Amino acid sequence: MDNDGQKLRDAITAHENLIADLRVKLAPEDRKMIDLRLASIQLAEVKRVGSGAANTTESPEHLLAENRRSLPVQRYLGEASDIRFFHAVESTFGQRPRPGQQDGPASQEQVDSYEQEGIRPGSPEQNQGCLPHRTVADNLVDIYFSTIHIAYPFVSEPDFRATYENFWQSDSLEGFRGPWLSMLLTIFALGSCYEKVAEAGDGTASNSHSSRQDVRYFDHAVAISQKHTSKRTVEHVCALLTQSFYLLATCQTDRCWITLGKAARIAQSIGLHVEEGSVSCGDAVSSHETRRRVWYSIFVLDRLLALQLGRPPSISDDGFNVKLPSRQSDDDLTEPGGHNNSHQQGWVGDYFIAMIKFSEILGRVFHRLYGPKRSDDGVLTLSNIDLSDTELLQWRSSLRRKLRFDLSHTFESSKVFQNQRNMLAVKFYNLRALIHRPLLSLAKTTASSPNHLAWRQAEHRRISMSKRKCVMAAQQTAKLLHNLENKKSLVYGFPWWQMISCLICASSILLVASICVDLNSEIEVEVFEDIDWLAVDEDAEVCLQVFQALSSNSNAARLARDMMQRLKKTRTISYGEFPCPLFR
Repeated sequence: MDNDGQKLRDAITAHENLIADLRVKLAPEDRKMIDLRLASIQLAEVKRVGSGAANTTESPEHLLAENRRSLPVQRYLGEASDIRFFHAVESTFGQRPRPGQQDGPASQEQVDSYEQEGIRPGSPEQNQGCLPHRTVADNLVDIYFSTIHIAYPFVSEPDFRATYENFWQSDSLEGFRGPWLSMLLTIFALGSCYEKVAEAGDGTASNSHSSRQDVRYFDHAVAISQKHTSKRTVEHVCALLTQSFYLLATCQTDRCWITLGKAARIAQSIGLHVEEGSVSCGDAVSSHETRRRVWYSIFVLDRLLALQLGRPPSISDDGFNVKLPSRQSDDDLTEPGGHNNSHQQGWVGDYFIAMIKFSEILGRVFHRLYGPKRSDDGVLTLSNIDLSDTELLQWRSSLRRKLRFDLSHTFESSKVFQNQRNMLAVKFYNLRALIHRPLLSLAKTTASSPNHLAWRQAEHRRISMSKRKCVMAAQQTAKLLHNLENKKSLVYGFPWWQMISCLICASSILLVASICVDLNSEIEVEVFEDIDWLAVDEDAEVCLQVFQALSSNSNAARLARDMMQRLKKTRTISYGEFPCPLFR
């Protein structure tokens, strides 16, 4: 077998030499294509030699089956997780817990989820390369900078575009290999993913080769970054960050959790979590600003993902000492002698700082209400809910006028600010619903609390008001989607990487909200008196309609749709077609 392996390597070397001779006769774009193809072959060969694998002819189906058998079955989803909450309400209100299901850490076998365990790219076609044509590539890059970048500005756009232009002018990959090339391919993957979900409109699932092009870009990006894993640099961290966003956008949240954790560890290993010395001017200022934006992008995304999965954040508030990023634009930082006013015309500095403050609140909410050491005492829980809600409302009030999603913006001309307000609104209402969700069903919240019956009676009005705020926050999430014109409006105008999770949370609350109202309580009936329960049901239906519209080109949306339809059916079987208090 060693002899056969050597023959294979010799054959590959011979073909590489032949290709190198022919390469000089090709156009510049085709030369880079050849370089990328050769890189793929070399990476695959290195993996085979390094692993000492004996059999190189196993079918993809066999390899996939082997991978699935070797995967660990445990997948912890904490109390804050939208998936765990969904199954909790399905079990409680459907009154049919699954065989062997216990109230503890959830496993893959127990939990139906929209999680994507691994998306395979399919077989490449002869005319399909791993580098798009220039016009296509430009569009994919523009998608990235108009969506991810306006929320997480860890990539300097002027610097990136300058290198990007040099990349197309060059006739080879020399000088572009490593983290930058990996990041470029991941940006292509993100742009392709956005296009795939937003463009298709025939209502049928797409399995075409082009529909999986994002997976091919991403797989190649990962292979390149793995080859250069020993080079721990800021650029390498940026490459891992872009990979994390692709994984989150495609609902590969567990894989995102690991990739982001790796980015955080490398960032700490090169000292991004601290600042040493002073900075005066020039390149040093720009370099320090880049380091701050990279670090805080990790911090913000870590908090978001922790809440979505119900796991403790990787970065504690006391685990770093980094100044807040500047509000200046990329152009201002690149040209420090200019008139620092670009951010007045649409830069994202204000948004990013607002998200850092929001993430600090999010971390406190997690530890107070959902962390492993959260209190089971009802009095303390209610106090923590009130404190967290007050902090969140104060955060909203402190937003700059152009970011206040609760105020009018007549004749708004900036698409950037419109999208940023949509992002902030989704995050605000999702977190507010999570803050008050522990009291939506009191059975579990206060079961272990001493004198919980006396506490419930004494605090009945505050508890009922908290339940009402939870329902209204979920409604507000759905109302953000009332006037969507098409799928593009959702995918490009909202934080797509978070939307499925937020809509699962909101629709789960809306579908069971009316069941949680105690009709035997005069106080509760009074608190919910002006709630339009038919409108609540309608808002739940809006979430289902969005899942349905996206399901043709998003398997995660299809699974989310199926989950919510099942919960709706369970509710109907248990409580009738109209479970609202009006009809009970």
